[in-house]
Amino acid sequence: IIDSLVLEAGLLRNDAHLVAVRVMDRIVASGIKFLSGPLIREMCNSVLAEMGFERERVLYTRVGIPMYDLGNLIHNTGDHTSNANLMRNPETIAKLVHDQVMEQHTYLTIPPHLADAHLKGDIYIKDREYFSTRDYCATWDMRQVLKLGIAPDGLGGMHSSAAGPAQHLSVAINHAAIWLAAAQSSFAGGQGYFYFNTFLAPFMKGLPYKKIKQAAQQLIFTLTQQYVARGGQVIFSSVDLTPGIPNIMKNVPAILPGGKETEVTYGDYEDEARMFFNAFMEVMIEGDSKGKGFGFPKPNIVLRKEFMGPENDESWRLVAELTAKHGSPYFENYLNWRSSIEAGCSSCCSHLWTAGSDEELEEFLSGNMVSGASQMVTPNFGRAAWLGRSDEDHFFEKIDEYVEMSKEVILEKKRLMDKLIGSGSVPFYTQPKPNGEPLIDMNTREFLLGTVGFDEMAHVLTGYQLHEQEGTRFGIKVLKHLKKKAAEFEEETGLNFGVTRTPAESAAGRLALKDYKAYPGMRKYLKGDAPHVY
Repeated sequence: IIDSLVLEAGLLRNDAHLVAVRVMDRIVASGIKFLSGPLIREMCNSVLAEMGFERERVLYTRVGIPMYDLGNLIHNTGDHTSNANLMRNPETIAKLVHDQVMEQHTYLTIPPHLADAHLKGDIYIKDREYFSTRDYCATWDMRQVLKLGIAPDGLGGMHSSAAGPAQHLSVAINHAAIWLAAAQSSFAGGQGYFYFNTFLAPFMKGLPYKKIKQAAQQLIFTLTQQYVARGGQVIFSSVDLTPGIPNIMKNVPAILPGGKETEVTYGDYEDEARMFFNAFMEVMIEGDSKGKGFGFPKPNIVLRKEFMGPENDESWRLVAELTAKHGSPYFENYLNWRSSIEAGCSSCCSHLWTAGSDEELEEFLSGNMVSGASQMVTPNFGRAAWLGRSDEDHFFEKIDEYVEMSKEVILEKKRLMDKLIGSGSVPFYTQPKPNGEPLIDMNTREFLLGTVGFDEMAHVLTGYQLHEQEGTRFGIKVLKHLKKKAAEFEEETGLNFGVTRTPAESAAGRLALKDYKAYPGMRKYLKGDAPHVY
């Protein structure tokens, strides 16, 4: 007991001896006939708490799941997940056990006031079950795969086979799907490609439309039938698609079959890019063998001025048909104030990445860019509005309090990921890009302040909901304030902070339910009744 307390809890040996003596006295006095390690640990924790060793008690805590709860997870799996992509199967059970254990680890690892802030509902820390072990999401450049081939283990093929650059379209499609499958085992969130059909276009040269459509089918079916992602689910994936070659890529040398690079540029493959775009839309419209729409890969349709000519009319008709039938597409709109953004792509379902420096632009053009976020933390805007409803200044003070805590969580995540990568525990992150640099550099990743609950926020403070003019104006004012805070954090830390829409599959309901219970006066601004509040 003494050695264990010194090693695990960091107690001085004299203090550990005092704890051990008390524990031994209790064991003897109880007359207990059976002793186990977990039981002795519980008794030690009780004594540590009594003696005022609170931090040491936390360090000595045994993280696990009660037998009753574990039985429930096994036999009533569907009652324990808010993730619509998970279903009942053995891998889901394993994930739910993992998630509970690792979520407890997160609460015990981060500073107590930050854990309390999440548990109370002041902020929402996304993906707590992966906080200590993975980054959030990534959007990849397909040229990395086409030029270097793939080694899914990140170790050059030590534990997996290694494949060289693809020579044929079907192999390139296979590599694309395998890469996303491998990446999801090292990330907590979605994986995708930007300008996917642009970089794949050289592999379609001279092929009939039927072959190109088969390639689109191969990608879509492979990504929705590889039941290998976290907890037994299909791969949460996306592809950015354009009905032609983006202007910024037209003069960029193309990666050809075999990873070769010549004077040929992507602008020479306009027709091939359009054919794949149309084929992809047709496959998505048709659905699977039962006519069901495909959930993945999510088609991110890029809207740019150069694609609005009559040569793309059929492409846009197909997009409209898919949208009407299945509602699948996401749209990246560069026809508005974003029209000046040449180098940009979507990431993490809701975040727009743009090249912010000459160095990032060079990476974007040369095939070395990896966009995506490390962590997202969301302040509870509805609660801040309720607590600060006396006046606007009070509201912004409360929001700043929550935003500061969000920043603290993000910096803690950065510290943990630096330590993890430095220990060699995430080999996928350290394998080289075409330029020889590691795939993931924590100093260039995005750290996101999420947004949710703006309707309730506006309603509480202005009397108008978000879709009404006054509510919209106030929402924009808050967004500008958040952008300003993000810029301040960037200046303070040197990291990339951004403001984004929280996906909120779990966050919206959790925060609303917390507010419903803690602040009865808020109930008239929330939708539904407990336990189904949003």
